Amino acid sequence: MIVIIEQLHSYNLLANFDFLQLIINRESAPGTRLTGLEISSNMIEVAEKNAREYNLGVRVNYIEGDAQKMPIDDNLFDSVFANGSLHEWSNPKKIFNEIYRVLKPGRLYFISDLRRDTNLFIKWFMKIVTKP
Repeated sequence: MIVIIEQLHSYNLLANFDFLQLIINRESAPGTRLTGLEISSNMIEVAEKNAREYNLGVRVNYIEGDAQKMPIDDNLFDSVFANGSLHEWSNPKKIFNEIYRVLKPGRLYFISDLRRDTNLFIKWFMKIVTKP
């Protein structure tokens, strides 16, 4: 899933981890809205359930679509965040071009992905810190 962020207070995602704070601290960045782009309707159902559990349901919207041709207008979003999906992208260049297209000029994106052979401690830590 690709998460697109609107009205983020700080645009320095790498330094401030605002995307993580939005999940951990539900009071942070109260004007921030998230739009999730997902190709699978089943995964959207799971994501909607998770958003409700995190008490973020009113701030999150999901769109079903392919990241290679995002059903989103140009220059619309403040930031884009994708975690754990890069290894699934059949055409990363096409998706990066789409990310550039939907971002407002000068805004940032953050893409991360764990290696398949990641240390078990890191996997455990990621599971613990992302629980509601």
